[in-house]
Amino acid sequence: MIHRKQLSVRNWKRTFALPAAILAMAIVGWAQASPQPNRITQELSSGGLIRLPGSVHRLTQKAADMGPVSRGMQLNTLSLHFGPSAEQQIELDALTRAQQDPKSPQYHKWLTQEEYGARFGLSDADLNKVSEWLQSQGLTVRGVSKSRNALYFSGTAAQVETAFHTQIHRYALHGEAHFANATELQLPAALRGVVVMVRGLNDFRPKPASILRTHPVPNFTLTASDHFLTPGDWARIYNVDAIYNAGFTGTGAFVGVVGQTFLPKSDVDHFRSAAGLSSTKLTFVCIDRVSSQCTGASAISDQGDVAEADLDIEWAGGIAKNATVVYLYAPFSVVKTPTINPATSQYYDVFDALQHAVSEYTVPSTHKVLPVISLSYTDCEQSFNGQPAYVTWVANLGQQANSQGQTIVVASGDAGVAGCDSQNDSVASDGASATVPVDSPNFTGVGGTTLSGDVSTPAQFWEQTPWSSSTNVVVSALGYIPETVWNDTALNGTLSASGSGVSLFFAKPSWQPTPTNYSGPPGRFIPDVSFAASANHDGYLFCSSDFNTTQYGDVCADHFFSSGGTSGTQVFFPVGGTSAGAPSFAGLLTLLAQKFGPQGNINPTLYGLAADDATYAAVFHDITSGNNNVPCVSGTTGCVGGSGGAGGTPGTMGFSATTGFDLTTGLGSIDAGALYTALGAAADFTVGTPSPSTVTVTAGSSSPPITINVSTAGAYSDDVTFSCSGLPAHASCIFDPAYVSPGSGSASTTLTITTTARAALVPRNVPPIVPPGGPHALWQIALALAGLLLASLRVVGRRLAADGLGTPGSGLTPLHAKRALAVGPALLLIGLCLLQAACGSGGSSSRGTPAGSYVITVNVDGNSNQHSTTLTLNVQ
Repeated sequence: MIHRKQLSVRNWKRTFALPAAILAMAIVGWAQASPQPNRITQELSSGGLIRLPGSVHRLTQKAADMGPVSRGMQLNTLSLHFGPSAEQQIELDALTRAQQDPKSPQYHKWLTQEEYGARFGLSDADLNKVSEWLQSQGLTVRGVSKSRNALYFSGTAAQVETAFHTQIHRYALHGEAHFANATELQLPAALRGVVVMVRGLNDFRPKPASILRTHPVPNFTLTASDHFLTPGDWARIYNVDAIYNAGFTGTGAFVGVVGQTFLPKSDVDHFRSAAGLSSTKLTFVCIDRVSSQCTGASAISDQGDVAEADLDIEWAGGIAKNATVVYLYAPFSVVKTPTINPATSQYYDVFDALQHAVSEYTVPSTHKVLPVISLSYTDCEQSFNGQPAYVTWVANLGQQANSQGQTIVVASGDAGVAGCDSQNDSVASDGASATVPVDSPNFTGVGGTTLSGDVSTPAQFWEQTPWSSSTNVVVSALGYIPETVWNDTALNGTLSASGSGVSLFFAKPSWQPTPTNYSGPPGRFIPDVSFAASANHDGYLFCSSDFNTTQYGDVCADHFFSSGGTSGTQVFFPVGGTSAGAPSFAGLLTLLAQKFGPQGNINPTLYGLAADDATYAAVFHDITSGNNNVPCVSGTTGCVGGSGGAGGTPGTMGFSATTGFDLTTGLGSIDAGALYTALGAAADFTVGTPSPSTVTVTAGSSSPPITINVSTAGAYSDDVTFSCSGLPAHASCIFDPAYVSPGSGSASTTLTITTTARAALVPRNVPPIVPPGGPHALWQIALALAGLLLASLRVVGRRLAADGLGTPGSGLTPLHAKRALAVGPALLLIGLCLLQAACGSGGSSSRGTPAGSYVITVNVDGNSNQHSTTLTLNVQ
């Protein structure tokens, strides 16, 4: 027999169980993103094979094939990379547009890596299928990226050859040994449209944008026409000082630099000491998952990457002078012997470091991604024509970074429009080509200029104090120096000009104009902006142990000068190239991110500012003179003039500067202070005078509608809320709507102020009940009644605890229990009424809104910005 008490408890549980379950399900639904649909709809072991276009590295065509590698060679740094589906790509394109649209609710609302993976990565089921297939081939799966678009694995050459139906060969190129797959990879047909690229099957590494070094000059002393740049000079020329003066120097901020070699921290320490900067804040992040070759001599490449890494780190941190530089790098040990047959391989390159910076890394102290990343490596876009897998993968990586609020700054190259040629070439032979990855609109390209202050009136632009090892003028620039297009090709005898071009793969984005002096096929134009790049006018100073010699000693042992070595002569090395301007601009953007937050793809913002003539004139230095023409082999793509054949006359290819945006320096260089002001205007709002500004009401009535306008001169991403202060007693204010979004225009709300009538209280006709003990005795009565209440509740509680509730002989039926429970509260209520009567007053009073004139302050709160306005309220 089920007692009524048990039934009651069960009914109670059932009553609340259903809504509780529904609530729990709703919470789970809100907390988790909608799962991605499965894209792999058949077993990978069936359905045939497909080829992966572009999976053979272009340099295998130029290298000597040395035959197969050992089948037992271990490949430890392999990875599969997945692209978004067509539907996901549409959604991602819409999202990244909305994130840069001030009118969108998604404006500057960035995704985390995990959120990106939930929306645009592979489903759990798909990842499991790919993982199981790799394991069925004998390969070892090592992990999945946070963003669910990369899967890391390893195996032997034999296992890889079987899984991907290819052969891995040894190659020799320019005296160096390499390995690479010799034929295009083949994948299960079920992975069509899913896998974009397989990495780790070759060790051809991209070259850094060239570092143009002048020769060491013994007993060097500056003259009126010899000047070199320190971070302080760059900050003064491009007005970064204005941002410093506003209080933003990078303190607590982080800037990313990606590279492909380890470097000694002492190089950076020497540089900062010589430049008068604070102590080094540098975090090393080695991306190697499986080996310990991250530090020491075995991890240092002799391909010139140490000098590049030094330059990038020193100048990114030199402009964001108090920020922490996070250096993410791929370790590498160069093999020079073409006959080597390595037993193991851990070969990454700088783009694996970029992958890590976008898909994996977050700053430990903030758990956020790096807002700005500097990249000084480029590749030839033309060489991927018809095989765009690599280009597509890098572009996808850039778009993911943009959706997470990351800005990636890339050098545009140092060979003018000859993006496939080396800066060591004297004549371009591979035709005109843009460079990867800056050809994608998801990256910001930095070209080069030449400072012309040395050749006109240098005293107008530089201090003339001689600089020697005993007289060290760290900051000698006086302000902005006029610029022309960087082109030192004739002076250096090698290709040395601002990299530029028109993309074959990417259409011209909507936010980018077409140069007025360009009439060819449209496409994504590069560069976007430019900064000083000439090693001659004026070279960047930096410190790199890569230049230490026995003859001249250790570089930067005495400020920027070497220790002298066996010659006893001190020297220093100024450098140039777009790979100097890129990290410097990254440092500048880091300061802006410190103030305004992450910007994501900064390109729409820059071009949006340039669209207004007045803003363009204030923010940008328009470079209108010069060209990036380079000599070229007659008959090659884009080459004009010249004569063919052996010993023929070279032709010319390149572009000329013009007013406004052009294909030599893009929008020009930037006045950092003006950009800071422009972004500040976009990140703030104003509040108009209330209309009407004076209202009169009678106590007990409401004011007429009062309009409050909020507007912004730029793009304000936050909602603003409203509140009142200074109200008289018994008055309130109501805003409709409670918040507005000014976006890039204006919005308004309506304020209504409500008052309370002043009504007199009528004296009581019946005197209050006062016990013989006086008014204070009422407290004793209240306490007694409270005790009676507690006693009755205790009795009821005991009876409810008895097992026989409602059964014969229990002495307490459910009806009795209900009555008992009602007695206590009733008695307590009577006592409180008596107490109120005793404490009441027989007089009269007024409790409405007092008459008078009041200044009401309307406070408008926009998260990081607060403004107010006032109006006058007259109450009668």
